Amino acid sequence: MPTIELTIENRLNPFDFDYWRRLAEEDPESFEDHRSRAINSVIGSSPALMRRRLRGLQWRIDMEIRRSKNAMDSCLRINRMMMDSVHARGGLIESVRDLTEAGDYRSYPVSHAVVIPFFRRQSEN
Repeated sequence: MPTIELTIENRLNPFDFDYWRRLAEEDPESFEDHRSRAINSVIGSSPALMRRRLRGLQWRIDMEIRRSKNAMDSCLRINRMMMDSVHARGGLIESVRDLTEAGDYRSYPVSHAVVIPFFRRQSEN
């Protein structure tokens, strides 16, 4: 089975689900090693300001996996974490609502962007 090069460039390539599935089925220990190295590579190549938070999040995910009875339980626990980050108090929905209801969301720093004009097509009659 080929080894995985853990580089930033690989993140631009499609994820090879079948490779990871086979690795998990045939060699779970190697799968965990590769998984850990891939995650650490992504975290390590992230902006410095995000690394601590990403490591904390990954620690929480790893703890849920460790507490799980099996792969399905693990999946359900991680899904619940994701849904909480969207729906729970302080989650994405509440944060967006707070931002837009504040009324003055234009006072937040804005990045510069290129605006691409869209032209209306002439209708064919």
